[in-house]
Amino acid sequence: MPVKYARDTVDVGLAETAHFTADDRVKLSYHRDGFAQFSGENPGTIASGRKPDGTPKGLAIQTWPLAVPMETGPNFGIQVWGLEGFQVLKGRPKNAHVFGEDDFYYRDCTPDDWHGYLFEGFVFTPHFRAHVRQIEDRILLPLWHRAFGGGEGASFDFRIVAIELQTGLMLALIASRLRMEGDVPECGFVLNGPGQVVDNEGNGFVLMAQYPRSAAFSGGIPLDYAPPASQPSDE
Repeated sequence: MPVKYARDTVDVGLAETAHFTADDRVKLSYHRDGFAQFSGENPGTIASGRKPDGTPKGLAIQTWPLAVPMETGPNFGIQVWGLEGFQVLKGRPKNAHVFGEDDFYYRDCTPDDWHGYLFEGFVFTPHFRAHVRQIEDRILLPLWHRAFGGGEGASFDFRIVAIELQTGLMLALIASRLRMEGDVPECGFVLNGPGQVVDNEGNGFVLMAQYPRSAAFSGGIPLDYAPPASQPSDE
């Protein structure tokens, strides 16, 4: 959908968005060179990747490379609500990061009226390593980020969840609670990808996936992978 990044607040009408659908589970893939796309969690289910000329086969944008992290906000984010409507994870993966009560920020809500979670991911360059601190079992980057608060900025303890040894790039998360606005289903999620500025006026596009599929997004271009038709034999 199109976004005007020059504004602090952005309202996008449904008529301005391009609708796509998928019958299988999708994931957000953010490649090192800035190629960001929705692809299938299960291989061979969603059209993805690049054609020989470099254009996307499915739904993708070209955004900032990981080595040049964006300063306008997070690289990706996910809002989720109604956790009781999802299956409970069995066991805990080795690379799982657990957020406790003291790790959450309250974004435009209070401890009494929140009913959703927001997780936002950021990529930081190696020169931020000097500010990283380890507190108990958490590796934190205390930082003032200017992209929040309508441009006034806000201070966060970013949780470092991965460090690439070869480049020193750091992946960090902040976890928040929020109040979902509007008429939303009992449970669901919204997955937001990175943005892309495409002209001098600050207009750009951003990737977004929503579950369950809203009735407002009727129709849409299917992203389900269709194997190429076999060519008839000359024999």
